[in-house]
Amino acid sequence: MAGSQVDGDSYGGYHKVTVLFGAFTNTDLTDKIDLQLELNYLEKGSKAGSNDPTLYYHCKLDYIQLPVVLKYKIYSKWTAELGLSGGYLFNAQEDKDGGGFLDPDPEFKKYELSGIAGIYYSINESFEVNLRFNYSLLPVREHPGEQVYYLNRGAYNNVMGVAVYYTLGKRGR
Repeated sequence: MAGSQVDGDSYGGYHKVTVLFGAFTNTDLTDKIDLQLELNYLEKGSKAGSNDPTLYYHCKLDYIQLPVVLKYKIYSKWTAELGLSGGYLFNAQEDKDGGGFLDPDPEFKKYELSGIAGIYYSINESFEVNLRFNYSLLPVREHPGEQVYYLNRGAYNNVMGVAVYYTLGKRGR
């Protein structure tokens, strides 16, 4: 599960709740460091957090992501992660007034590069719970009118997720 928002669209809060699923593989680089490669589906986007119909907004952004992360074992059951993720936007829809989804205007960029930071808790040799923060490093959409203000160059995906990872076989630690 993930909570998503698009920073720069003026609708704050992780009101867009989505699903996240995929597969991963990892390898030990040292006793404390693993390299992990993933292939994920994640619906990002934004949703107005108000019941006021004049403030209605819903944006759905379907991404295929390829995260590459380094995992560092902090303590016996705790592991931190840092990485990068390349994403491909294969579907984007926007509903600005409750009248139904349409193609977004302005358009979202097809490719995304995001940074990842997170922490894992190992339940046992097979199951881990992950809390992950994923943020676009480059804008995913220009501001209307293409205005910029210092580092604010457009809209950015902002996602906080919780996932359960299941590992087949024994982990070599």
